[in-house]
Amino acid sequence: MNYHNEYNKIPLPVLLNADFPSNTAWLSDGQRRLMEYVFDEYYKEIHEELKKCQECIEELEDEQRYLQDQSADLQHELNNLAGEK
Repeated sequence: MNYHNEYNKIPLPVLLNADFPSNTAWLSDGQRRLMEYVFDEYYKEIHEELKKCQECIEELEDEQRYLQDQSADLQHELNNLAGEK
């Protein structure tokens, strides 16, 4: 995982207060491993949430198709009752 772009979004005072360098090139091995872990876990959570959202969207799309079919059936039945074809 490429955490460099995300690391650069961390405000400089926060990095310095935590004794982290302002640039990823100067991270120690331990700091680098920590950043990789933190950002990997962060993106893993986002990926899981996105997966749940995609499943919800698919369920809603299925429900929408079902309701459209029901609406068309009811419209057809109403037309039949009204003597229209």
